[in-house]
Amino acid sequence: FRECKLRILTIFALMMTSSSALACSCHISSADDVIADIFSPYVFTAIVKEATAIKNDGEYSIVEAKVDIETTYKGDTSNLRKVRTSLSSSMCGLPITVGARYVFVASENGGVSYCSSRIIEENSYDSELETFMQVLKGYAKN
Repeated sequence: FRECKLRILTIFALMMTSSSALACSCHISSADDVIADIFSPYVFTAIVKEATAIKNDGEYSIVEAKVDIETTYKGDTSNLRKVRTSLSSSMCGLPITVGARYVFVASENGGVSYCSSRIIEENSYDSELETFMQVLKGYAKN
């Protein structure tokens, strides 16, 4: 009985450790840091027009969203029409809502994450987002 109890505790401990190891962990960057980040060549606001779940290795794991870019703050977004993110929150996937407005911080291939991109909620006030957007406006290209 004692050996069985020990196995159960070991399995429980492994489950707790692995679930915390799989959790998204990131630091939300300031607008100036986002602009300076060499790994994020694109920063822009856009409205999501359409979103599609994409299979990867036989499972739906990615969301690809067609966007209508409003303002560009960094990079040449003239050919950028889509962003991609993980469906998994543990992989820092950004929840995508069709019709919603976002500030996207994207990689070279259009990859976005919860850690750097943000939804701009209508009829809602977020002082941190307001400050972030005020700083970004100084970088506006169009």
